[in-house]
Amino acid sequence: MEDDIAAVPDHHHRTRQLICGNRVVYQAIRAGNTDIYCYDLSTDIELRVTTDPAVQFNPAISGNTIVWEDYRDSPTTPEIWSYDFGTNVQKRLSPASQRAERPAISGRWVVWQGQHEGDGISYIYAYGLDHGNQFRVAPSNANQAYPAIDGPDVVWQDYRNGHWDVYYSRLYGEGLPANLSLGLASGTNPSISGNHVVFLKSSTTQFRHGTLRVLQTSKYGNQVVLGIKKPSCVSDSLKKPLSKLIG
Repeated sequence: MEDDIAAVPDHHHRTRQLICGNRVVYQAIRAGNTDIYCYDLSTDIELRVTTDPAVQFNPAISGNTIVWEDYRDSPTTPEIWSYDFGTNVQKRLSPASQRAERPAISGRWVVWQGQHEGDGISYIYAYGLDHGNQFRVAPSNANQAYPAIDGPDVVWQDYRNGHWDVYYSRLYGEGLPANLSLGLASGTNPSISGNHVVFLKSSTTQFRHGTLRVLQTSKYGNQVVLGIKKPSCVSDSLKKPLSKLIG
């Protein structure tokens, strides 16, 4: 490809490139418009996923599904849209009344950060591609942001304690979300894979506390912290089996 993946305008998020199998998804500014593209490593063919003149960016991919933020219905309110390689169909996932951003996807589950009009608080929402149901992952009256997902396990940053902590929950079952950062300064920008969670912490103090340990400290005072999720802790957002939820 001759075109570079360009930087997104200041009022948008950073350029994002993700890979799943042989597919690489990214956003690129061409002809003055930000769109979603997918490059197939096995065929060396690039697909332009979105062609709408509005801004589409911040993609994520898992299996045959791409998700992203989309401004086609409003220049100020982003929505979460998806594209299915199997059906070649694009679909809006988030409700029109919700400002939805920062999507993440794993298998048939999509999560994002959503804010309803007039509420002023962002929550983490989950959406099941197989049944089309949306629900809040962990009810709270505080801001929640930057979700990440691996299978049914979700992590995000949460302000319920008056500062950012990293919380973990499961998409179905009973129980309470677990605070993985244990209140040790701020915990932000989490990522999860299997039983491990990593996140940023604003501190220059080296520590090892329970399941947490510092992997790297930058000259700016940010630390990359490794934590272990707690399998026994699952979300209190669902009080009945998944089969009843989708039935």
